[in-house]
Amino acid sequence: MNSPVLQAFPAFRLRPPADGSASAEVVDANDVVVGQVDAAGGAYRGRVGTDVGPRRTDAPRAAEDVGVFHIALHGTADAEHQPYSSVSEARAALSPIPLQRQEIVDSAARAYFFHALRQPHVAAILDGLEAIVREHDASGTRGGCLRVVRLLDQVREPARALLSDATGDERE
Repeated sequence: MNSPVLQAFPAFRLRPPADGSASAEVVDANDVVVGQVDAAGGAYRGRVGTDVGPRRTDAPRAAEDVGVFHIALHGTADAEHQPYSSVSEARAALSPIPLQRQEIVDSAARAYFFHALRQPHVAAILDGLEAIVREHDASGTRGGCLRVVRLLDQVREPARALLSDATGDERE
């Protein structure tokens, strides 16, 4: 049976179904089935376990989705897992983890920040604080202090309104 090699992933081949109703199989270099390509209504979807790819117009593209899923789950076939040869090699392999952790925290903070900015009271508080920051240098004079005091009301009023809207844990 003719099994074409996948253009994007030469280590995988698309094996056509034995009969017209079965799914096509994606096999690796050792003829081990790593996923299926299902056809329904002229659209194709690659599937590996519970992971299902998007609808594709042709089977080879859906088979490439299977290759992506398989590599994401198991790594590349030619990547043999060997123990680290030294402590420094192990430390070098683990060094990106704190940066990745911080990136996740920063991404979550940005998402929360953008969500919070959609709240009118939070946006007003941040605008008021920005105005106070701009007047920071003037706080050494009596007039500058009076301007900062007036600007504090731009923060205090929306903060009180926000606090009155919150109940329970949100209030803390």
